[in-house]
Amino acid sequence: MRQTHSTRLTRIAIATAAGLALLLGACSSDEPAPPTPTGTVVDPTIIVSSETSPTPNPAAGGGISAATPDEPPAGTFEVEGTEHTFGLGSYCWSPPTGSGLPAVCADAIGYITPPAPVTVAPGATLEITGGLAMAPIEVTSVRLWSAPAEPVASADDFAAWHPEGEGEPLAVTDGLSIALPGNLAPGRYLVSVSIISIDPSSSAAYSVILAVE
Repeated sequence: MRQTHSTRLTRIAIATAAGLALLLGACSSDEPAPPTPTGTVVDPTIIVSSETSPTPNPAAGGGISAATPDEPPAGTFEVEGTEHTFGLGSYCWSPPTGSGLPAVCADAIGYITPPAPVTVAPGATLEITGGLAMAPIEVTSVRLWSAPAEPVASADDFAAWHPEGEGEPLAVTDGLSIALPGNLAPGRYLVSVSIISIDPSSSAAYSVILAVE
């Protein structure tokens, strides 16, 4: 299953702007070219492949590794002690070996964020929390753009964005702390965080709109 799953991953595209290629087993740290939304948008992601894991073997204890959660975890972060939520975008996710759950790849219609921005000050630090802060999940890259004037699609629980260019890379300290530039002008910014998990191979992209004041 792993070989078939990896082959399928090579066909997954997510955001050209960031040059992202979320690949299972050979993940880059960035997110791919999103499809252009058409008609009424109901869901920000579309399942593009699903591969069922082998049935657990009770005699062998199921062969289940508890390292990686069954699905991409909720993405959360803190700013000055207040917790906020990322939106989940494109991902390719493998549940623990022997769980019997499917490995799934989903293609997002853009960088997916919650509908409302999070207000921060220039130079603020975003601290990754929750499931994204637990091994073996690792933050591989963070990028910052000036947010487009309007999302390409939105609903009550999400907004989808197509920023221009590759964005500005932001450093991640101690694997969890993201410091915004201290000279950011007031305005709205899109931040995208790419993560991987190596046990078993999985990858996902999370994003948020920040209102810098």
